[in-house]
Amino acid sequence: MTAPARGGSARAAARTRVGRGATGRLRCWPWWAGLCVLSLAAPGALADPEGATALRTADVARHYETTWAPHIAEALSGVPAYQLPDSLPLADDVADGVFALIFGILERDVEAVITGPQLQEMLQRTGRESSVPPELITLVERAHDLRGPQVWVRALFTEALRVAVPYSILGYHPGRLASSQSIIALEWRYSRLTLPDPRHARAAPLELTDVTLWGVVSGEILIDIDGWLDFLLGSKLDDTRVVGLADFRLGGKRFGMALGYNREGEPRSGALDLAENEIRFPSPPEIKAVARHLRARVVRRLAEMGLPVWLPPGS
Repeated sequence: MTAPARGGSARAAARTRVGRGATGRLRCWPWWAGLCVLSLAAPGALADPEGATALRTADVARHYETTWAPHIAEALSGVPAYQLPDSLPLADDVADGVFALIFGILERDVEAVITGPQLQEMLQRTGRESSVPPELITLVERAHDLRGPQVWVRALFTEALRVAVPYSILGYHPGRLASSQSIIALEWRYSRLTLPDPRHARAAPLELTDVTLWGVVSGEILIDIDGWLDFLLGSKLDDTRVVGLADFRLGGKRFGMALGYNREGEPRSGALDLAENEIRFPSPPEIKAVARHLRARVVRRLAEMGLPVWLPPGS
């Protein structure tokens, strides 16, 4: 069951005027550098060129460039600069400082260009710590499409990223995280979603609230797990290409989730408890069920746009 999308503002005439009076558990580098810092494959220079076609075919890439890229460029071209507000827009139930700022801005349906230096200044003003290095972020921008209901989010980094995975398993950092320099994602929201509880056939449905999904349309992220750890933990921890992100509340807790596939096309996900700033590992059954449900929604929405995720034959 799906409830109507929450939020949403009419583009242009109803633009939000930013900053003018309103505006096992593993400790980790939270979920992704701001809302946009996790994403997927499409045209352009990639941090991992050998895997450039693993999620998108050349025909899909051409369709994106001719059909969607002009709309996105048009939408983002008129986005105003973010004006730093007197009262910072912090998300109360998000522990990490950078994430609290970015989610707080998103909750207000803001359309703006936010620069890395602005994030650094706001983080300093909050007095909070962050595992996300804002100096790697050039800008984050968000805009409603001028010709349709789409909302676009773009993150631009100082360079293509290739860094150590910033959380530990068995006392060891398990691999590397690679991202292209630019990430663009489609954003959409649901006020409420329900799905069966896998723990018991007669249990009440799982209820997700305040759901935001992002399907990546341009850019790439690859989580590359070191071979020995991959072998040791098997399917619990695989190399993963991320196709989407989610933010939702379940059972009184707020989670961020990365959704993707391993090299064989098998689904993989990771969930971050945003209040505790801790990865849920291994994922409990209800979190796995949520991941399956949200991943399917992301993949279906991208396919409807003519941007299907390509998976290996037989997957």
